[in-house]
Amino acid sequence: MQQLTLFFALILTTLLLQPATAETLYISRVSSNIQKTVAKMQPIADYVIANRPELGFTQAKVVVAEDTAQLLQLAQKGELHWVSESAYTAALLVEANVMVPLLNRHKGGVKNYGSVLVAHKRYTSLEQLVGAKVATEDSGSFSGFFLLYRELMERGLPLKLLSSPREDAEADSINLVHSDDEENSLSWLQLDLVQAALFSDSDYHNRQFMSRDWVDKTRPLFQSKQYPRSIELFSTQLSSGQRELLVKSLLALAEEEPEGKLMRSYDKTSGFNRLTERDLEQINSIIAFIKSYPSIEKLSYPN
Repeated sequence: MQQLTLFFALILTTLLLQPATAETLYISRVSSNIQKTVAKMQPIADYVIANRPELGFTQAKVVVAEDTAQLLQLAQKGELHWVSESAYTAALLVEANVMVPLLNRHKGGVKNYGSVLVAHKRYTSLEQLVGAKVATEDSGSFSGFFLLYRELMERGLPLKLLSSPREDAEADSINLVHSDDEENSLSWLQLDLVQAALFSDSDYHNRQFMSRDWVDKTRPLFQSKQYPRSIELFSTQLSSGQRELLVKSLLALAEEEPEGKLMRSYDKTSGFNRLTERDLEQINSIIAFIKSYPSIEKLSYPN
């Protein structure tokens, strides 16, 4: 009887660990640089496959999505098993019930991060930015756009998008203008092409990026809450056993080689930890915001 019980237990374990689709593990993220992204993600995916044959996968492939919409579409079709993204994109995937968020991936020693809005000293509140120009990265950036966008929307402040920092500002709105990166944002702020600019808090506190002299000429008007630096999500099509094996593989790698080549190659990864209840609550709060407020795409350019 004991042998029969063991036999059925082995069969059950095997079934739980069978892949939901083919023998290829698909890992993905949004990026405009396909070659660079594949180079970052392929080694760690190959490592997991090689070290966890019980997962049932024999090879791994990196799928680079051109934007969040395409990533979500691929996940909804069941074509992705593992995604590494920001808390905003994670919220979209969780809301669609296609991915389970399980790990916080630390990047460059940073475990959690947020946004800081920096303005010329003549501004003392977000409300005073009505009629002014504010540099953000792009609508796909979590720390460089979304966290400020959420704060302004929840305060009921009017927003407009400008196509250039040299375009005339709307007097009755906070005028957002995409800079594409923080270097441009800082340059525009220094030239007074914009009156405020948004940065990740880790860059704001980095004196190699923002000098003490320039910090003294400005003031932070808004600082967001802290969020996981990056979130590792795994498909709902995988069994719970498969997802746990993936999580344990990454946690073990971080413990064995915290500063190893493989970790560094995965976009400067410096560690992993399981998401906390607070992290999951933050993801749920983003989902609630998305449901309650207009989408980013509905922001309009002035006529």
